[in-house]
Amino acid sequence: LTSADLDRMGQGRIGTLRIALNWFVIDPGPAPGDYDWSSVDPIVAGAARNGIDVLPFLYGTPNWVAQGLDGQPCSECWTFAPRSDAALAAWQTFVTDAVARYGPGGQFWIENPGLPARPIGAWQVWNEQNSPTFYQPGPSPKAYAKLLDASANAIRSRDPGADVILGGMAGLTGFRPAIRAWAYLGKLYKR
Repeated sequence: LTSADLDRMGQGRIGTLRIALNWFVIDPGPAPGDYDWSSVDPIVAGAARNGIDVLPFLYGTPNWVAQGLDGQPCSECWTFAPRSDAALAAWQTFVTDAVARYGPGGQFWIENPGLPARPIGAWQVWNEQNSPTFYQPGPSPKAYAKLLDASANAIRSRDPGADVILGGMAGLTGFRPAIRAWAYLGKLYKR
């Protein structure tokens, strides 16, 4: 998105902009705190200038986590959701740091005092977790519940009042090994 796109959205009174907060883009290496927020900062700034709330979906595992911590045999690992305790701990660190940057009182707002503060207060966890296209090695309500719990704990450690939102799901009727959204939700709610 360009600043002109965001200005036009503001003129059109768009209330909320959903964006991907791609862990694999922001944190491509295992060194602590080596984040590159440059793909997100301009969007959050432009949205704030235009009175638009940002709803990020937290997504995308870096290769160093999927291969090194989870032992996944992948080359482009962004769709492999973290599963092991070590991978989930790395995910929680990233999520906590994202909330510390863009949430209430966050570092981004401190660094940009000229912007109208519109801290992020709702965080969506993953995307299409019922689809093998976006959730590898395959959809699992049990594994997603664990990811969701780890995410909620991380988010609320920095912003106790934040909303934690399930990832968006497509119906996916007839696409195997995808799990239809309503069947997936039924299994997830049992957890």
